[in-house]
Amino acid sequence: MTKQEEFDILIIGAGCIGSSIFFEMSRSKDLAQNRKIGIFDLGRNTTSATSASGGLIRLFHENSKHIQLAHENLMALRSLDSVKNYFKSSGSLYFFKKNRESDYLHHFQWFEKNNYPFMIYDKPRLAQELPQFYIESQELAVFEPDGGVLDVKSFYDHLIKQSLVNKNFLFFNDSVLSLSKINHFYFLKTKNKIFKTKKLILCTGSQSHAFLTPLGIKMPLVTKELSYFSYEDTSFPNSPHYFDRESLEFGRPQKEMSFNSSLSPKRIKTIMPIKNVKKILRKDMYAPHREGLIGEIPGYEGLYIATGWGGTAVKFSLSIGKQMTQLLENKNKTSSSFRGLQ
Repeated sequence: MTKQEEFDILIIGAGCIGSSIFFEMSRSKDLAQNRKIGIFDLGRNTTSATSASGGLIRLFHENSKHIQLAHENLMALRSLDSVKNYFKSSGSLYFFKKNRESDYLHHFQWFEKNNYPFMIYDKPRLAQELPQFYIESQELAVFEPDGGVLDVKSFYDHLIKQSLVNKNFLFFNDSVLSLSKINHFYFLKTKNKIFKTKKLILCTGSQSHAFLTPLGIKMPLVTKELSYFSYEDTSFPNSPHYFDRESLEFGRPQKEMSFNSSLSPKRIKTIMPIKNVKKILRKDMYAPHREGLIGEIPGYEGLYIATGWGGTAVKFSLSIGKQMTQLLENKNKTSSSFRGLQ
């Protein structure tokens, strides 16, 4: 007979979002006391999108909501004493055409209001201060000195370990083979065990449909493939990472794990050593406009989801973790429930 174990809250997916939610719940007085909470993930360090993330941290985005999320995330990172072991402040660049500058004016004003340092580089200034990058005369670039690179695998492993200090928090290096709902309970089946809970959080990325479909749930989520090329480049050991708004090219020309989304990068002046190139492929989940979904799924009490940011999730994960924890805390304290998806 298959063993069965009951939990107060279970999370499927221990990538950047799932790990952050697990960590934030472990710091919640309301959720951490006398509650049994577990998290599942088998491929978090090998096959998940998180495992291949470059950990590029910046605030500037097209969407003002994303800027605020990224700012909250950066402040949360800075508040952790251990972050110095995992985060490298090397700066970031965001390239765009000059005719977009007026569209971004409110973003720049938000930076100023919140005392977040930034500079606008044109071609002469960029050539003087960051000569490894190429920019055209009709382009500008936002430089964030506080942007940087997060050691993703090590950092989220650290969050899991910190959470497990609470003996009521458990990590299962296992795959959930099936999910079902009977009455008010959700049942998760693994190879050797069945887990039962009234509250389940899906942080399942590209695997989300595999769990939603058996429950009859349809959501506007699309799986897309992410790819980039990693290589060795010792030319600029502490160079900023960058994103090109027009071509969607991105990269990190640094000594430690250099990579680029193109074999012929437009922005980097150095020549990539082709013999050392390795292509990285992963799948991730995107919601419309990449705004992500977070909240309790309407009509399914106790079933929550947090996914849909695609390759940008690492920039928001701690902020998302706080939001989900607050949702669960508020539902414990009041009779009202969060039904919206943001």
